[in-house]
Amino acid sequence: MYSIMELMLHAVYLLTPIPCCTSHPNLQVGEMFGKAADAKTGYTRAVSMLRFLLIEAPSLALNPPLILTRSDRHRLRTYIEALNTRLGQMHSQRH
Repeated sequence: MYSIMELMLHAVYLLTPIPCCTSHPNLQVGEMFGKAADAKTGYTRAVSMLRFLLIEAPSLALNPPLILTRSDRHRLRTYIEALNTRLGQMHSQRH
């Protein structure tokens, strides 16, 4: 059985891969083919979901409760930082 954290992180990974990863390049391929707006939307949604997981989700009354380990929190922060970096790069390239 998977934890809620594992399922949510897996969903984020499948829907919006982290820009530094190339094993599942859905949005990255879109970027290469001129669909930067779609990629930006996906990256922005992923950041929102990851921030929710990091900040709000642990305080929800879930059964079983969502408990983030130090490693989980670090991984979420790393993903958020990577996505924000890519969004910044995309914004800079546009101007």
